Amino acid sequence: MDNLVFSDEPKTVLEVARGIDIFGDIHGQAEALHAGLETLGYEQRSGVWRHPEARKALFLGDLIDRGPKSRQVVNTVRMMVEHAEAVCIMGNHELNAVHFAQPHPETEGFLRPRTDKNLFQHVAFLHEYRGKEERDALTIDLAFFRTLPMMVELDGMRAVHACWNEQYLSEFTEAEISGAKRGEDFWLQTSKRGHRQHSAIEVLLKGPEKELPNGRAFYDKDGHKRRHARVLW
Repeated sequence: MDNLVFSDEPKTVLEVARGIDIFGDIHGQAEALHAGLETLGYEQRSGVWRHPEARKALFLGDLIDRGPKSRQVVNTVRMMVEHAEAVCIMGNHELNAVHFAQPHPETEGFLRPRTDKNLFQHVAFLHEYRGKEERDALTIDLAFFRTLPMMVELDGMRAVHACWNEQYLSEFTEAEISGAKRGEDFWLQTSKRGHRQHSAIEVLLKGPEKELPNGRAFYDKDGHKRRHARVLW
């Protein structure tokens, strides 16, 4: 355990890197992730993917959902982060997973309502954690999600899952942005429609949206009706 690194400043891992390899949304595609790591020269040693030339990986979030092996993807990335071989920032799917699992302090439900649409989006992930051993693993993985920074900034480079916006970043403390300290209020407020922190994190992790004019709507790739659309910024 002494070799593990749990840093409040993930950028320090990247600052000492001899190169940074950036990975976008993986969404449960473990084989594609491992193939990509191999192609870039990473080798698996003692259960951790490492680069022989001290390159580091930067994962931009959305590790989970949709694909068949979210748990394996999370384990790969978490092990790399814990051994200072990578940094992972939060995507909207990791935020959704935390909200989905966390009881609402003011109601009998959860921070993310368990509607048919939300269950449909999350069912592939939940399917991998059905037994007791798997539920224990889910507790570990959710704890990992809770620590993921919202962004990382280096000289000449900024990374965020969707939209970098200084105004919305200013709605959070440095400890909330880095993942070093997030109280129960953070999770409640980021789940509550109409709260300024909910509005802020929606833009940071999903991008800005606009309501379609004249009551218009469209159906997304999953068949869900949408009255708002993401826009360029």
